[in-house]
Amino acid sequence: MRNSRSRSYAIALLILAALAGSAWQLMREKEAGDENKQAVAARDHESAASIGAPNSAQKASPRQGSTMNSKALFAYVPRPQFADTIEAKLRAPAKEISYVELNRKLLEGKRSPLWLPKGQGSLSIPLPDGSTLEARIDNSTMLDASRFTSQGHIEGQPASRVLITGNADGQYSIAVLDVSVGEGEANRIAAFTLRATGESVAQFYEVDSSLMPPCGGSVHPVIDKKTAATIAARKAAASLAASGASETPSTANASDASSTPVVDLMMVYTPGVLASLSGDQTSRIAAIQSAFDLAVAETNTDFSRSSISASVRLVKMTSTTYNRAHVDETTLGAVQENADIASLRDEVGADGVIAPATKT
Repeated sequence: MRNSRSRSYAIALLILAALAGSAWQLMREKEAGDENKQAVAARDHESAASIGAPNSAQKASPRQGSTMNSKALFAYVPRPQFADTIEAKLRAPAKEISYVELNRKLLEGKRSPLWLPKGQGSLSIPLPDGSTLEARIDNSTMLDASRFTSQGHIEGQPASRVLITGNADGQYSIAVLDVSVGEGEANRIAAFTLRATGESVAQFYEVDSSLMPPCGGSVHPVIDKKTAATIAARKAAASLAASGASETPSTANASDASSTPVVDLMMVYTPGVLASLSGDQTSRIAAIQSAFDLAVAETNTDFSRSSISASVRLVKMTSTTYNRAHVDETTLGAVQENADIASLRDEVGADGVIAPATKT
């Protein structure tokens, strides 16, 4: 039993590493860079205006407070009063953080681009330097009655990714990944994040990989065939138990089922994480939910692009009374040995547990 639990938490640690993007960052940058630079070069040959290098009309600073474009995902707003507090508690891997107001009419209207037929929905993402990225929405999926995930890409950049998660409480999290920006020597493969705050205003920043925190502790887990088989066997046993059958699944069947395993996750948040946000209690929890949903969406696309035949699924989000500011082996051990968390994990059938912290 202990080995099974240790393996479950090892899986959870792997997901944390995947969310940090450290395992595949260099590979993604190279692959995305080759594809995107070819697309940008072809587009530049045909037109002076390109996504990575907008013309003078597109370079009007988004900070000038102009009226929000009907297709713009958001507009930049002055730094809010809660900015200093939230930045001190919830650090971002960025040199500069902007604050934006989402275009809710665009996102939530009857003709929202998120819910148009595949490839027909589009929206604009204004960058801090005044340039604009044009995004095309490929698909949207309801996770339950109040939560959704949308996936798309930047036009002309097939290797890019645009991931949007939202919920009925109006909290959205967005990732723009593997995108080519800048001109000439300044051209680079970048990633941008929109992070919910619990308020109507969100954070938006370019991710600086050099500022990404390390994974806590010295544990370096992997998902191998044995791990996948263990997950499949556990799920098969649970399915048999639910159906009232008494047979024990064979190793061969478990191996077959492990070809595309689904790792069910339970995510728990601490009082410190909740306090790091702004707004009322309901909005803070909704902000955490959208962030967790985005982490799952990003992990699954990372797995897919890395030819990992597995996916993760969030089956439960809950709070824990354990509170620690940073992640290390003590934190991981405390979560692992928490009887309430272990009981709830078994109740919802989670294969692993993730507990994020506010800062390192």
